[in-house]
Amino acid sequence: MTALDIMTLTVGLFCHRHLGHCRKWDKALMLKWVQWFIVKKRYWTVVRDGRIAGVALVRLVDDEDGCRKDYTDTGGKVCFVDATVAKGEGVMKELYTKMFNDMGHQADTMAWVRPKHNDRIVCVPMERARRRLIKG
Repeated sequence: MTALDIMTLTVGLFCHRHLGHCRKWDKALMLKWVQWFIVKKRYWTVVRDGRIAGVALVRLVDDEDGCRKDYTDTGGKVCFVDATVAKGEGVMKELYTKMFNDMGHQADTMAWVRPKHNDRIVCVPMERARRRLIKG
């Protein structure tokens, strides 16, 4: 088993356990989806006590339409957050801090889907997202 396979399984199983929409997916499809982010280096994890406590999966796209297209990463200026899950105090802040430090300079906008608002895509300037998501 390769390092890619191990990371895919570890992140994939974590997502399958803790993300509602992933629980419904066929595991092979879900692992293929997760592996795409890992290969593209568009994922971050937080590890606590030797176990994954959080995962973020993102894509850089050109516009809101790109957010709705799976397996699309154009390197654009919109950082679309496909999925985040955090288990434990401070984990979400740590995930977003890592993401902003690694790629926050590449995008000027952050976007995500709001399921509780009819899957509406929310877009905010990156600096506003940074202040809101990693506030102390």
